[in-house]
Amino acid sequence: MSLDHRSGLTKVIWLVNLVFALVLGAMLWISHQQQLQHARERTENTSLTLERGLSGMLNQIDLLLLLTQDALENGMVGGQLDTQMVRRVINRAAPQIAGTVAVFFSDAQGQVAGNSGFPLQHAPLSIQDRDYFRQLRENPARGVVSSKPLIGRSSGKWAILFSRAYRNPGGNFAGVILVSVDLERFSGMFAALKLGERSRIAMIDQDFARIAAYPVPSDTSLLGKRMQQEAVIQQLQTGIESLTTTITTMIDGVERIYAFRKLESRPYWIMSALSVQDELQAWRHQLAFSLVFMLAFSAFSACAALLLQRGWRRQEESQVMLASTIEASDNGIMVTDAGRKLIHCNRNFLAMWRLPAAHGDEMAVLMQMRAQLRDSEAFLAGVEALHAARLSEEVATLYLQDGRIFERSSMPMLVADQPAGRVWSFRDITERKRAEEQLLASAAMLRESEHRFRDLVNSSDGIVWEADAQTFQFTFISDKAERLLGFPVGDWLVPGFWVSHLHPDDQSWAPAYCASCTGRLQAHDFEYRFIAQDGRTVWLHDIVAVVEEQGAPRWLRGLMIDITAHKQAEQDLQGLLKEKTALLLEVHHRVKNNLQVISSLLRLESSRSKEAPTKAVLQDMQSRVRSMALLHETIYRQGNFAAIDLGGYIGQIARESLKSLQLKPGAVQLRLDMSQVQVGLDQAAPAGMLISELVSNSLKHGFPDGHSGEICITLQPLPEPGHWCMQVTDSGIGLPVDFELRRQGSMGLQLAVDLANQMGGTLHIGAGPQVMMTVNFKAQVPAPIEITLGGERL
Repeated sequence: MSLDHRSGLTKVIWLVNLVFALVLGAMLWISHQQQLQHARERTENTSLTLERGLSGMLNQIDLLLLLTQDALENGMVGGQLDTQMVRRVINRAAPQIAGTVAVFFSDAQGQVAGNSGFPLQHAPLSIQDRDYFRQLRENPARGVVSSKPLIGRSSGKWAILFSRAYRNPGGNFAGVILVSVDLERFSGMFAALKLGERSRIAMIDQDFARIAAYPVPSDTSLLGKRMQQEAVIQQLQTGIESLTTTITTMIDGVERIYAFRKLESRPYWIMSALSVQDELQAWRHQLAFSLVFMLAFSAFSACAALLLQRGWRRQEESQVMLASTIEASDNGIMVTDAGRKLIHCNRNFLAMWRLPAAHGDEMAVLMQMRAQLRDSEAFLAGVEALHAARLSEEVATLYLQDGRIFERSSMPMLVADQPAGRVWSFRDITERKRAEEQLLASAAMLRESEHRFRDLVNSSDGIVWEADAQTFQFTFISDKAERLLGFPVGDWLVPGFWVSHLHPDDQSWAPAYCASCTGRLQAHDFEYRFIAQDGRTVWLHDIVAVVEEQGAPRWLRGLMIDITAHKQAEQDLQGLLKEKTALLLEVHHRVKNNLQVISSLLRLESSRSKEAPTKAVLQDMQSRVRSMALLHETIYRQGNFAAIDLGGYIGQIARESLKSLQLKPGAVQLRLDMSQVQVGLDQAAPAGMLISELVSNSLKHGFPDGHSGEICITLQPLPEPGHWCMQVTDSGIGLPVDFELRRQGSMGLQLAVDLANQMGGTLHIGAGPQVMMTVNFKAQVPAPIEITLGGERL
């Protein structure tokens, strides 16, 4: 459809919607007016019903008043009132009027003489101050007079009093008869109509004050007040019998239809008011339904127009797209109708068949194509067969004389499931055919490469394998597995085979370790024992690579190497190592024993010697030998030949030296502040002897003649990594003045300097007065002890 036609259709649809909206709006306006008229009639009917009901009730009250008036006027005998007779009359008539609280009568002075509502056992009740009493006293012939709503003095309820005067036999004013009617009587009558929550009903007196209302206002002070609608009051004062109008009250802002009707022959008006909103509720529902219907109709018509336009647009786009698709296709396409007339052919068709143009019928084009084919007769026979079987489809391969290869496909063009022509498609597959030939050649080469790969794998010393990363089920294993472990290759492909043939001690940890590393996509290797078919235990070193797919482990590929011989050699070496270790421990033990023997000999010689210098030299030698013996004892106890804890070692040396050299036990205290550092034996031996020399020097020269004090030894790291400070201080008498001269001739100090140098440090002596000897040195990393056993280095 053309653009002008689509635009015209859109205008027609919008015009139909506009006319429909106008008609619907007119119908709604008429319905609105009818609903308002119906509301006015309902309000007027309500007021008429109320007027009749209230007139009947007031007639009954007036009749009660007249009966009581007659009884009072006829009951006076000799100037005295027969009150018993009057009560009987009242008690017979009053119950016939629903809502009557009581009937009173008073004397000419306003004192209540009797009633029918309660016994006169209260204090005297006077009504001379009431308006209705004064009005009837001034004009006894006035008839019935009503009061404003008030709370009864005796009942305590809201009520309206209707009163009438009665006279004495002389025709003079003798008192007032009163009928008290509960306001609930009027409210019940009004509520029985069930006009709605926002409806209003009231009885209005001659002063246009509301004396009864429904619902009863929450502010009861409004009862008896004059109406606020002065315009309405002015109309009612013109003498009309009824009035209907619409008023929006200022108190609640609700618009209502008010109907006023005067009670026949009585100075009262009845007012009924219905809410316009409530009365139009049904009309609003009709309005909402109409609007929804209008919107639905508009939406439906708009959607229909839109769908029509989209359908036409899609049809045009489909036609354009079909032509574009045919032209954009890499294939050569020719379309013919049912009469085999040429409808369309794209540029690729002309280019493939090298035709300048194509027109006319199908046969003319086929004749031009026939000259380029190797087997033209078979081609034409195939075309005729397809036309004979009108619904058939076929794909065939055409070989051209110039070496090109075409794939021809043909299918019927259906309209309403009936053939309306045929579509011919030609694709140049020359390159694909060549690629297929190359692919076949590559496949043959691949099979040959796979055969060579299997030969290479099977000739390897290790077992090459592949397994599922989730189940550990083997999918491939080389023939080496059968030669090494005895199990056929087929057995390895059974689920659970590998785990079930592990050594019992390895069945729990080995699969768990492999699974843990596999979950982290981490290549790993581990050693375990495998039970061969003949029962042998074979040690295998398994090197595993994890192959992932999309971030998850998919395959495990590995190489198992037999390390049984290596494990046996390792066990043999461990046995030899234990023997050599025991031998070294025995050597250190014997050296320690020999040094202790030497120390004991020196102690004996010292005790036998009577010359003090000789005795001192022997004691110094004994201390030095003891420090060396203690080093060998420490090595023997800890079983470590490579390193020793320097802090613990020199602390033990200091305690032993102090214990053996101190003349007066307990006079000199030893305080140690040691950090742990591992050093080699070459550094620990001079350090122990140095501590022995320095402690001996402090005891001899710092605490002579039994002086008391403290020797403090510390071993702490320096800021420079790997450097330590060993310090000996005492609180003795300090250094002598000629210390430097004596130092040159002191063998002990010279020995201490040499021992500090052997440690790789330098001895520093403080200037005094407190003796402080410090050695700063670099801790030597313990070198492993190398033991050669049968050509193997451990």
